[in-house]
Amino acid sequence: MREALQEILSQEDPQELRWWFRWADRSRLAPFRRLSKTIQEPLGGIIAFLQSRITNGTIEAINGLIQLAKRMARGFRSFPYLRIAAFLKVGKLRLDLPALPT
Repeated sequence: MREALQEILSQEDPQELRWWFRWADRSRLAPFRRLSKTIQEPLGGIIAFLQSRITNGTIEAINGLIQLAKRMARGFRSFPYLRIAAFLKVGKLRLDLPALPT
């Protein structure tokens, strides 16, 4: 059963993974039944990762950049200006503006 699970995870096939869950749930081996239930709890996230290869870390990094933009945009009175600051920060754009005459 362990080798079958490893093979299914290497193939990244959600249908085969669901088949393995049914097999493990019917088995008399308590550790595999427990493992099946443990994996099934975050199953939506596992399948999403297998399809997109995007982890929660990527989203958290973008969120951190948006929070930084919020701190930089303190004093703006409307949401559109905050959104512009967030886009500039997340996009890592550098605006080289001409120096003002003194």
